[in-house]
Order: sequence, then C-alpha cells, then structure tokens
Amino acid sequence: MEKRQKGLLRRHLLRLIRVHHWVKNGFIFVPAFFAGQLFNGDTIASLVLGFFAFSLMASCIYVINDYIDIPQDKLHPEKRKRPLASGAVTKPEAHVLIIGLFAIASLLGVAISSTGLVIILTYFILNLLYSVRLKHIAILDICIIAFGFLLRIALGGVAGKVLISHWLIMLTFLLALLLGLAKRRDEYLIFLKGKNTRKAIEGYNLEF
Repeated sequence: MEKRQKGLLRRHLLRLIRVHHWVKNGFIFVPAFFAGQLFNGDTIASLVLGFFAFSLMASCIYVINDYIDIPQDKLHPEKRKRPLASGAVTKPEAHVLIIGLFAIASLLGVAISSTGLVIILTYFILNLLYSVRLKHIAILDICIIAFGFLLRIALGGVAGKVLISHWLIMLTFLLALLLGLAKRRDEYLIFLKGKNTRKAIEGYNLEF
C-alpha cells in the first residue's frame, strides 16, 4: 500500500511540474542548429544542461502558479482535478518542490555561466509577476509568454556560444505571439459560450 501511495504521489508530482511542456524548451537548441554547431560535442553538452535548467525553472513557475490558483481551481469543473487543487499534493509538499526546483535550476544555470543564470532568473521573476498579476492583463499576457521564448533563444545562444541573428529573434517572437493569439481566440470562443476561462480573455475580441 505504501509503495502504491508513493507511486501515486510521484505521478501527481510529474503532472504538477508539467513535464510534457518541457518540449517548449527545445527552442534552446535552435541558435546552435542554425549556426551549424548543434552536433559539436561540447556545445550539445552545454545545451542539454541549459535545457534542463530552463525546464526545471519553468516547472517551478508552474507549481507556484497552481499554488496561487488553488482557490479558483477548486471551483472549476476541470481544474479542480489538478494535483494541488484536489489535495493529491499538499501545500508543504509543494513548498519543498518549489525550493528544490529553484535551487537545482539555479545551480545548473551557474554551471552554464553567470549570464546563463541571469537569463534563467529573469525568466523566473518575469513569470512570477505573470502568475501573480500580469496574466490578467490582455495583450501583456501573451507578450510575456512570447518574451519567454526569446529568453529560451538567448540561453541557447549563451550555452552554445553562438551569435543570434536579428531574424531569429524577430521570427521567434512573432511565432510565439501568433500561437498565443490563436490560443486566446479559441478561449474567447469558449468564453462566448458562457463557459469559465481566464480573466484576461475579457480584454480580447474576434475583430482583434
């Protein structure tokens, strides 16, 4: 029984840190790919380090966001099933997880370089503000998400020791912005049907 409970907790923790979202951090490899350095031994090792550093910091933010949203999520028909809202993961367990993820991500950032650490901490601070307040402000919410992808590209440049072209910066930001707007459009259509969605969606419309 105890082994089964540990297995369930492990599963809930993996859901909480959103491992399936780590694929977004594949953008870290993009600068080295276009520079033709992706399969260089030293470069790929540093990029993998950057990938896990960014992924763990992003997971830290996911946990903080879910922690902040516990009261609202408990009232939502789907979100109430989330590990923290459902009580499958307790608040003290979440505290330990947040500290652990932040510490490991920061140490990996230091292993890359001081600039790498600054990029990762910038992502943390920006997304902490997003979780607390900025996600409720239309347009600014998707701009912050798009900027997060620029930080991934920046970390890829630093870890891979390659220059990032202005074209790559612009294309990354615009692509992230386009995907963000497409998602908000879908959410707005759901909002029009009278279903619950994010607060910022009230600032959007179909003529946008």
